[in-house]
Amino acid sequence: MPDVPDMPDPLLWPEPTATLIRIARVAGVGRAAVTNWRRHHPDFPAPVGGTDQSPQFPPADAEAWLHRHGKISRHQPETALGPTATLTLPDGQTITLKDAHLRHDDGLVTLTGCTSRAAWARVPLQNAVLTRVQMPGRPDVTVTSANADVFDYEGTRTISLIWHERNEHPLPPDTTPGK
Repeated sequence: MPDVPDMPDPLLWPEPTATLIRIARVAGVGRAAVTNWRRHHPDFPAPVGGTDQSPQFPPADAEAWLHRHGKISRHQPETALGPTATLTLPDGQTITLKDAHLRHDDGLVTLTGCTSRAAWARVPLQNAVLTRVQMPGRPDVTVTSANADVFDYEGTRTISLIWHERNEHPLPPDTTPGK
């Protein structure tokens, strides 16, 4: 039997409940696969909230079920968490955001992802300066002023960094700020 953790991994489950979409992302499958698992496996976790179309499950139960059925391993590959973003602070320290998502809307840029409480304690919540933001498939940029919104869950922080497009400046490849 696969090794099943006692507690859900907070980087896999940043929210207090798990949706079908989140379970699918963790398992690296589509939402339809999770819907089929619910229909064909009587031991699939029971929903604790949501609606019939968008049920919500306890993350610990969802993760344990995925482990028991071999859908994820104890050491889940990072790709199952979605893309990562690397933030470089003015002092050269870096912070990795897992399951990072970037959105542009009316001149505002929002970067959301998960990291540990210890890592985020190094960044101010207002007027944060990011000397480099790296994300796969996107040119590196520097951000001269960003604000952050933080949601804390079981020692992991989900962070949304928000900045105006005018505060974002492209960096040439192979250039390290300050050198």
